Amino acid sequence: MVAVQNTLGVMLLAAALWFVYSLLPAWLLMSLIALLLTACGTMLRAIDPLPADATGIARVGKALGVLLLVAGIAEFVGVASGNFDILTPLGGLTRTSTSAGGGTSAATQFDTITSNAKLDEALKAARGQPVMVDFYADWCITCKELERFTFTDARVMNEFTHWKLLRIDVTKNTEADTAMLRRFGLFGPPALIFFDKTGRPQPDAQLIGFIGADTFLAHLKRLQSGDVAQ
Repeated sequence: MVAVQNTLGVMLLAAALWFVYSLLPAWLLMSLIALLLTACGTMLRAIDPLPADATGIARVGKALGVLLLVAGIAEFVGVASGNFDILTPLGGLTRTSTSAGGGTSAATQFDTITSNAKLDEALKAARGQPVMVDFYADWCITCKELERFTFTDARVMNEFTHWKLLRIDVTKNTEADTAMLRRFGLFGPPALIFFDKTGRPQPDAQLIGFIGADTFLAHLKRLQSGDVAQ
């Protein structure tokens, strides 16, 4: 009975965290996730010795607990190191060596936009080149997945050389952020907005949520060729 109550409690906490995650600063969200993971690991007896006659289920539970505990500790380390990427909390520890080796992340290709006025200026300056605007936030897990699994695909990065890439970071949810979201009828990230070479928006080409590299690449090529409903 106690185990059932603990499980229900964890599920309720996870659900509550899911509903409010977009309202929390990245460091706090990651800290709460770390706390939840370590608590789950502890409840599964990750740090308690098992009796010699422990059942197979108990051993599997302990193994899962150890994994959760390690994941929670990794999240805590990420927060402490200033890296708030939930999917790769230890990435900040290797960032320096990667940069020294000449690595280029997808994020370095984007110009950051902070207001509607700045967006209009950037669109005007990019005339003659198609434009993609990426709505992003540090707390947005799907945004991280897009950056890691789609934007860093070698074929996509090659196609990006034909595009002007802009990023609107709504992590802080400022009035300017809200105004830019409202401009495109968005509730939040992730969202990809496209403009043609004349700066005209292409609402039918808009993408919401995660999209794999193959499908995304085909979408970019189709837009490049002008094959999109206006």
